[in-house]
Amino acid sequence: MLRIDPRTSEAVSAYVAGWAVSREAPSPTRVEFGWHVATGQAHESERYVPVRGSVDDVRGIADGLRTPLACLKFAGRYDDWRPHFGTEWEDNPVGWFMTRELRAAPQVTVTDRVRVRRTGALITAEVRGDGDVIATGRTGLAGDWCVPDRVRTANAHRRRGFGRAIMDALLTAAYDCGVRHAVLDASQDGRALYAVTGWTTLAPQFGLTRSPSSPDAA
Repeated sequence: MLRIDPRTSEAVSAYVAGWAVSREAPSPTRVEFGWHVATGQAHESERYVPVRGSVDDVRGIADGLRTPLACLKFAGRYDDWRPHFGTEWEDNPVGWFMTRELRAAPQVTVTDRVRVRRTGALITAEVRGDGDVIATGRTGLAGDWCVPDRVRTANAHRRRGFGRAIMDALLTAAYDCGVRHAVLDASQDGRALYAVTGWTTLAPQFGLTRSPSSPDAA
């Protein structure tokens, strides 16, 4: 029977915790088979992330998510899992859970203009030039894991290494806080970029959102 790979449980659990810190969302609540986040955003009402269970278990979770724009995300291949869910669920873009071990503090690249700030479990990084924001990023800390998130470079400054400088600054700051593992959710294009900088693909990320027009939505 189709099941969520239990080998992904630790990293995906860390991802949920660090992601919630990064997005300044409510703390995840442990629930049957995984985690629930009451995101309460305009585009996402709640998020359920199972980290274990069979296809029947996950379908049971989905059946209980009746709120419009409820989101279901977990480690799994689209082609394996999508046939088990109906048209009341809309596809999310396919992502990839990727991990990296921080065995030594990364060296910040390209620029010494990266400014890093830590507020509790949230670390942010920014590069400015001539008063404008060139690149930004953030990472949420979750135990000995961190979750780099929203690493972005302004269009006029892309392909100049600023994104990597932000990532290296975030990982260096996380390492200095005792973190030794990192996990993120990469897009298809991002996966290729991260792969050449030491990240390893853990598993595809499968995501669905309950349609706001679903007839059985609460």
